[in-house]
Amino acid sequence: MVDVNMDTVKNIFFYGFIAVILYILITGKLTRDNVIIILMLLVGAVILDLIYRAFKKKDKEDKQDKSSSGFPSDKYMENVGGKCPDYWEVVGYKKNGDPICKNMFNVPVVPKTKMNGEQYKHCFDKDSNDTKTFKKIKWPIDDDVLRGSNQCKWVKNCGPADGTRASWLGIDDKC
Repeated sequence: MVDVNMDTVKNIFFYGFIAVILYILITGKLTRDNVIIILMLLVGAVILDLIYRAFKKKDKEDKQDKSSSGFPSDKYMENVGGKCPDYWEVVGYKKNGDPICKNMFNVPVVPKTKMNGEQYKHCFDKDSNDTKTFKKIKWPIDDDVLRGSNQCKWVKNCGPADGTRASWLGIDDKC
């Protein structure tokens, strides 16, 4: 499909209409043919304007749909969702801004058993069985960078049962 700039088409019709009016005024010939041409230009301009407005409205709706489809939003992830796993809460911050998260609802966290029989040791902070400090993420973040983060390592290795993934909206689907 050809990409047409509707503003240019509207300008062509507008200037064509002005040119016909000027021709009639200069020559003094108001004939039936000239009136028909003027009416055709007016009808064409109105139809093009209606089509233009319909496309603009559709384009605006499409842009709104695209902007709202990024769920959860980067703003939400920056301020709420990107700090702690689902059902965990921020209980403090380290000096560098890293959030300290607490498993307030005692969601089961079972470290994944590795192939060598050892369990993943980073589901909780050292000497804790209900808190974990995650590195602060600046949103938006590139998916490849997120995949290498300690958040993704935690999601992959600290699910509610051995071998399952943890729930963390906005992060677990990218890991």
